[in-house]
Amino acid sequence: MISLLDGKKIKYVHVARTFPFPLVRQKYMKKKCVSQLCVRISNSPVWNDLLLKVWDIYVKNRIMVFGNGEMPDFWGDAWCGITPLNETFPELFAICNEQKSKVAEVAKRGWRLSFRRWLDEHLQNQLRSLHDLLSPFSVSVANDTPKWIKGEKGAFSVKTIYKSLWSQEVGTTM
Repeated sequence: MISLLDGKKIKYVHVARTFPFPLVRQKYMKKKCVSQLCVRISNSPVWNDLLLKVWDIYVKNRIMVFGNGEMPDFWGDAWCGITPLNETFPELFAICNEQKSKVAEVAKRGWRLSFRRWLDEHLQNQLRSLHDLLSPFSVSVANDTPKWIKGEKGAFSVKTIYKSLWSQEVGTTM
């Protein structure tokens, strides 16, 4: 969510589903998940600057409240806990064929993933742990919604991102 000043009231708008600027969403996000955005030569300098300075902080401090699974990246977004699956299971992620899949795509296949090579005993145990983690989740009709960890009531605001940037610069934690 981001906060927009409308007269004297502040409105909160969901960034990922109803991105406030349709043209920006169409040009830069296309059908990608928020966590899959990256700096490109073809991007505008303003967009690349935003991605370089704030995006990492935004993605690391945002979790996805799971709904229909159409929005979150299976590996890159924190949707079944506070840590993305690519950080929880880095060895499985490294050899997985579906590194850019959305949660809904993997859920439709019964949480089955394919890998570039056979899994040894250690990786099979990790895959079992991943399946145990995923088994309680089922796709619903509700939309996925982002929740900002550092914000009041889960709402993203410029103030909280500024505090995050400032605390990194000073070397303190919030």
